[in-house]
Amino acid sequence: MFSVLFVQPEQLFMIAGHLPRLARLMQDRTFVKLIKRVHVDEAHFIYSAGMEHYGLPAFRSAWGRLGEFRIKLGKDVPVQALSGTQPPHIKQAIIGHLRFDETRLCSIKLSSNRANTVYATHPIVGELSDFRNLNFLVPDNCPVDIRLPKTIVFHDDSDEAANAALYVDRRLPISLQDKGIVRHYHGGMSKDYLTTVYDDFKKADGICRILHATEGASTACSYFLSFFYCLSRCVGARHCGHRRSCSIWYYTGRPNHASARRKRRTNPFGRGDIPNHVRTMGNDN
Repeated sequence: MFSVLFVQPEQLFMIAGHLPRLARLMQDRTFVKLIKRVHVDEAHFIYSAGMEHYGLPAFRSAWGRLGEFRIKLGKDVPVQALSGTQPPHIKQAIIGHLRFDETRLCSIKLSSNRANTVYATHPIVGELSDFRNLNFLVPDNCPVDIRLPKTIVFHDDSDEAANAALYVDRRLPISLQDKGIVRHYHGGMSKDYLTTVYDDFKKADGICRILHATEGASTACSYFLSFFYCLSRCVGARHCGHRRSCSIWYYTGRPNHASARRKRRTNPFGRGDIPNHVRTMGNDN
């Protein structure tokens, strides 16, 4: 018998007239007594997906029924709710739906700030299609011996990622263009291409230094899931210093709200300084 089960809420309840196997097992008290603790990951889904909003039915109603599951377990089975998105109204929804006794509730809140993370924002000038907003990735008059820092730029769609990669590649000296220093990457590409790019990018001395990808690639492609594990071990040295780092930017925003468009840079190895051509990027339009 397995000692740990990873399940979806839908496996616990009747869905469209079908009673899943786990839901049937929950009717067996002998089985229920074997459950010693429950961990609910992404618990904010109880509110965002399991409850009605704006007159619309719940997107995944099973999340809103986890309280029924809690009742079947009994009050002596510890339940943990984990989430990085718990503003007060969502936290109260979690507490209520999971029937937590607030007099016995242990609430642990940890900051998302990390000593090895640096945040930077940069307003988008004009439209996202104006890739001059990405000029800071490759400084003007880039020398042929430059060692660009490892960088991932997330885009809203695959066409934008491909076009941005082409634009940034053309900012390199002619002798460095079309050499694979700048690549685009999304889940719709061939397995061979994704594997080749992934294997090269994770190497400290890999050719690819700047990767333009879709956010969907982080879940649609299994290779991408391990990027953030390999970065802390394998990425190359920053061109502006000896510390090893990787920059992660989100090139996105709401249409007609340019001031709200932001990017984020993370450094998994140490705080350090932001490279000069990034620190002054607000004047590089």
